[in-house]
Amino acid sequence: ISGVINGLTAPIMTIGVAAAPLYIIANSLNRYFIATREDRKEKSAKSYIENLKTTPFINALSAALIAIPAIKKGKFDVKYTKNLDKVVENLKNAKLEETLKGKTAYQELEEIIFGKEKIKTIMEGSKYFESGLEEDERLKLQIQDLIDENIFAVKFKQISSKNDSLTHALKEKCPSTWGNEAQSAIDKAFGKGKYTIQNSLGAGTIAETYIVKDEKGKEYCIKMLKKGINSEKILKDKEAFIDLINNLENKTPDEKEFLIKNLDSIAEGILQEVDFKNEMKAAEELRKVTSKARVVKGVEVKDNIYVMEKAQGISLKTLSEYLEADSIKKSLESAKKNLQELDDNSWLKSYYEEQVKECERKLKEFEQIEKEIGTISKDEAKALMEQYQDVLIEQFSKVDSKGKIIHGDIHSGNIFVDIKALRENLTGKILVPKPFVTIILFLFSKNSPQANFVPYL
Repeated sequence: ISGVINGLTAPIMTIGVAAAPLYIIANSLNRYFIATREDRKEKSAKSYIENLKTTPFINALSAALIAIPAIKKGKFDVKYTKNLDKVVENLKNAKLEETLKGKTAYQELEEIIFGKEKIKTIMEGSKYFESGLEEDERLKLQIQDLIDENIFAVKFKQISSKNDSLTHALKEKCPSTWGNEAQSAIDKAFGKGKYTIQNSLGAGTIAETYIVKDEKGKEYCIKMLKKGINSEKILKDKEAFIDLINNLENKTPDEKEFLIKNLDSIAEGILQEVDFKNEMKAAEELRKVTSKARVVKGVEVKDNIYVMEKAQGISLKTLSEYLEADSIKKSLESAKKNLQELDDNSWLKSYYEEQVKECERKLKEFEQIEKEIGTISKDEAKALMEQYQDVLIEQFSKVDSKGKIIHGDIHSGNIFVDIKALRENLTGKILVPKPFVTIILFLFSKNSPQANFVPYL
């Protein structure tokens, strides 16, 4: 009975903080008259008041134990109701756009940009095949022509579901535009000899990255925009795209406006990719709310070149591939077998040749990894999974009352694991366990045209 009464009186707290005393009184009366029914004393208002006088300490303690969570609940309800009203008001004022029938706006935009005659010719690639160049050189020329024509075409092609050689090249091995000139560009920005390139880490559609050493021998990572890529180029290509949309004869003015709004969103994402100062600032904000992983610190930005600390360790993606090396070996065998069965003129030949080269490259890389880290034990694997889980919970599940920045694309390719630090944690070589997962914030992605925060961890 007392439980039912407590349940029935609980909604009093939804009134707010002022209702806390009412609930405390109701609970106190309930305990005296109902919950202590085994007490044979006659129950009355007078005896209740006498009881309060004789046991002031117990009653005060009981009241406090009830009041503290009750007042917190009341405060929460007031804030919740207030914010809920704001949400409802925002929803009332929101104008919902009608989607285009049959296709998403993204699909419509993709068709429009790919339908442009010059872009269509570049992507068909017949003139590059006729050039007689090796595949890598041919693809490099094809990608550069596509970038020169319109950066949006490159972005759409990059995340295409097609498995042709151009899409594969954009996803996995975008060519460098700087080449041997990269060192000269770095010297011009920061002074000769301040940063010396050690090796290239690779390139995306917007930027390329290098490992460098400073004058004292300390390693850093440098990211630099590709030649010809800047905010002016993106805005110019966006205007050309808008002209394509406005010249469509099969679209109403409202449909054109809707497509342009979606294009604005994609363009904003690409513009963020070329703003390295914003990227360094975003990394700093991420560091403030991240304790379960290290966040690589930006050092300086100058002339579209971003210098940051080098992340220690190996990417979780590479580590997982290394631990599954047998599957890479099977893929290599399968690709070689398919090559033997193919006709020399088959268009699939270049695809399987590339697959063979990629598998062999990975297996060679695994040999070096094996020298460095050897075998991962069960305890090490468990510790790694536990911290990976902690990182994800901190990023996406933990609520901060002031709000926070989160990592926008925290997949295995964006995480570096320091196996040495992991082992030191487990063996007690360091007194205070430190994160062995590192986050690097990169505002460009190989997989998404509108990634806002795409770090390599």
